[in-house]
Amino acid sequence: MSDLWLHGLGQTSMGDPGVIPIEGLTPIIASDEIKGLGLPFAYRSLGTLSNRKGVNHYHNGKVYVLHGLGVTIYDATTGEVIADNTHTTSSAHMTPDLAATDGSYYLAQGTTLYKYASDGALIWKAENVGSSYCIAVETSGVYVGVSASSAYYIKKCNRTNGQVTWTSTSLSSNIAALAVNSNTVIAADQSYKIYRLNPSNGSTVYTYTIPNNRYAYALAIEPGTNHFYSIDSYHVIRKHSYQTGEPIFEKTSANTTTVYNLFIDSENNIYTVSNREITKLDNQLAGFIWREDHNISGNPIYGFGLDKEQGKIYVLRQHSARILSTDKEWSDFIPHQFEGVVNSIDVDVNGNFYGASDDWTARKFNALGEQQWVYRHNLALNFVKADKNGNVYIADTNRTLKKLNPYGVEQWSCSISGTTGAVTDLVVNSEGVIIVSIAYFHTSGSKDYLVKISPEGTLLKTMEIGTSGVFRKLHLWDDRTVMAFNKLYDIDTLRTIRYFSAARAIFGRHGDFLFGVYDDEIRVFNKYSGGQIHSFEVSDINITNFYLRAVQGLDGAVYAWDNDKTLIKFNEKGEKFWRYKAVEKIADIKVDDEHNIYLATGYYIEKLTQTFGIKGYDKN
Repeated sequence: MSDLWLHGLGQTSMGDPGVIPIEGLTPIIASDEIKGLGLPFAYRSLGTLSNRKGVNHYHNGKVYVLHGLGVTIYDATTGEVIADNTHTTSSAHMTPDLAATDGSYYLAQGTTLYKYASDGALIWKAENVGSSYCIAVETSGVYVGVSASSAYYIKKCNRTNGQVTWTSTSLSSNIAALAVNSNTVIAADQSYKIYRLNPSNGSTVYTYTIPNNRYAYALAIEPGTNHFYSIDSYHVIRKHSYQTGEPIFEKTSANTTTVYNLFIDSENNIYTVSNREITKLDNQLAGFIWREDHNISGNPIYGFGLDKEQGKIYVLRQHSARILSTDKEWSDFIPHQFEGVVNSIDVDVNGNFYGASDDWTARKFNALGEQQWVYRHNLALNFVKADKNGNVYIADTNRTLKKLNPYGVEQWSCSISGTTGAVTDLVVNSEGVIIVSIAYFHTSGSKDYLVKISPEGTLLKTMEIGTSGVFRKLHLWDDRTVMAFNKLYDIDTLRTIRYFSAARAIFGRHGDFLFGVYDDEIRVFNKYSGGQIHSFEVSDINITNFYLRAVQGLDGAVYAWDNDKTLIKFNEKGEKFWRYKAVEKIADIKVDDEHNIYLATGYYIEKLTQTFGIKGYDKN
């Protein structure tokens, strides 16, 4: 028979060819198949757009998102994907058909205007309308700002067939923004001008020049009045008269950076959105009703849509979306996504799993991927760990450790002073005493710390234990001792009681053996003597300015990953089973009792399910 590894049955020695199957035991490692993406909540990135104008729209209970891969339509109540349509969207502009309820939408890309059904089927296309810069729609037609033959126009097209109804006279330069209703068309170009056009024929009613050589990035028409708004490249918002275009009110510093979207709610309050801030102002621009600065590195705000009736703002980020009420209360929109990079994950004995993220949240999901709760902090979180009782420990970038109960309610907070780096692991003994590892990795000098905290959250002792830069994992050797890096420490005193001099960073313990990382190698040691048994290399990986990381399953299998997207599985002898390429860079991995693999990869948690079977098993 071929080598066969059985759950719950170790090898007699690391050199033995295998073990004889015992009736009733199930072989768990004999297949090289792995499934992923594993669950629907592991959803792909929306992709990147260089132009954020009009990338997000709400209409008739749906949210339309234009992104780097196409157009995705979401149910505004549940966040479920209604349609995920692939289009060429480089430099594209999109709007739903606001005069229809069938879910159709318009996409202007290159010199062509398209109308699509909600499932992405093409309804019509109008070619050679000109290179598009912006798009707007109302009951009588679709309006596109275009350029052609070094001239710049607004074109009105028929909603039913795409035929051009009229073309304006040439404007001065590229059209930067459009706002339309049944009574008027407002356009802004990059020559600092605002135009009012006649909606019947496109003739110019008047032109207003914005002061100080600035042009409007966004426009909005105030319903039921004779006013419209503009905001320029220096964040000055103005309320204009329909009749002349002259400003009635204006306010400087309406946002912290460039604004691409303006919206007006049912009470005629005005909203601005940039890549980092959303503001709400009254319609006389007398002051802010509120400001929301929610700048998340790597996940900027790309736009939003407004549901006037429900008072909800749908906020799109590069990798996620959320709902912000007009009263500034956040809630989830697209389920099971984080707004920042997921730095740490964990899974408990009941199959619940947890994530801690740069978006300042820790989140709990059940085994089906349904979100159970969200804990919001005031700093990025880079560690999460669940204990056997369902309590959850989280830590932020300032090494503040918090204990949450199984419902996500904070129990205590402990600031770990006198340390540098990030919390990497945590163990709790039967008395509730907490031991924490902290590591600071830097090419010019690294530091490792061991920290003891009382069950009530009081910092008892902090001790620097080395400068490895690879200190990632703690193991309760028994209820009185803990293994950190390559030493055993007495929990009462944190005194070293045993030293495994040949080992480096121990990450796993299985049967009679310890498993550690050394550069691009996995080394195996005798648990009792500390002597090295053997090692194996993890090849074809990227550990530049990094170090190999690894975890171990209950069956002894080793899962190693690199500084990029590669995950490799080995058995205890170093025989490779498979390689897996994640969607984004891998930050953390956990393996549950059922051998499912959880990956923190970019802004998502992936769950991978392994398919186990018997390979080459023959009875002699």
